[in-house]
Amino acid sequence: MPSTRGPLQHRPFTALATLASHIDRAVPAPTAEAVRAELRALVSRGALSRRDGDDVLARLGLHTHPYRWVVGVAVPVTTTVRAPNDRYAQRVGTAHLIAALSRLRDGYLTGPDTSATPVEHPAARSLHRLRTTRTDPHPGYPVGGVYRIHADALLAITVTGDNPDTVAADARTRLTADLNRRTDITCDIRRMRRTGLHRLTDLDHTG
Repeated sequence: MPSTRGPLQHRPFTALATLASHIDRAVPAPTAEAVRAELRALVSRGALSRRDGDDVLARLGLHTHPYRWVVGVAVPVTTTVRAPNDRYAQRVGTAHLIAALSRLRDGYLTGPDTSATPVEHPAARSLHRLRTTRTDPHPGYPVGGVYRIHADALLAITVTGDNPDTVAADARTRLTADLNRRTDITCDIRRMRRTGLHRLTDLDHTG
């Protein structure tokens, strides 16, 4: 007959014995951060799943609401540059987009694989579908001219809340306000789309 026991009530966690062995009347009770550190170690070694680790923290009264979430989005962005050729225009335009988006107050550039922290080398990881269009000639540039540099920027923002739908809406509102402050680039906020939604736990490292 299949077992109906819950995931934590009766399932033995031999790895937790190490943590329990430190709790003794002769020594001070471990601090909340010490308990979190021990559970993080168990999770990192694969002895405990992240979900069960978070459940253990909640049962110990160490989880606080509301949850923190990381919401990832992609938003079309554009900048205009003057350059002697299209290759140089793309280099200058990419640098301009990265510099502008790196100065957001709440949002930050991220990559396709992780969104919990700002990505390294954002020019290579954070701008997708990069393309260059020559729009007009420019005096002094017989071959080049005025170029528009287009890309889909991968951004993320950390939001607190209990309901995923509310969190996603709050993230969009805050990112919209953040992007509207940037007057040096054009952001097509109407075409912003969500790329990910990840709930952080007390076992996540967020820098």
